[in-house]
Amino acid sequence: MTEVQSPIPDKTIVQSLRRLGLLDDPSTAVFEPLTGGVSSDIWKVSGNGQTYCVKRALAKLKVEADWFAPIERNRFEVA
Repeated sequence: MTEVQSPIPDKTIVQSLRRLGLLDDPSTAVFEPLTGGVSSDIWKVSGNGQTYCVKRALAKLKVEADWFAPIERNRFEVA
């Protein structure tokens, strides 16, 4: 049987999960990109027996026109 590889998000997301103690070994985690966000990357991450939703603000929005927004808004969304 062939092992199916899940996509891996930007390395900063993986590093953040590890730094927060939420993910020990990224190679055993399952990363699933979620749709719908135009201003953020959104991932469902399953690992260490837990499932998380990870959201990361994008500097350039996912729209046809060139729209940009400050990524510092991450701090305000968390607060």
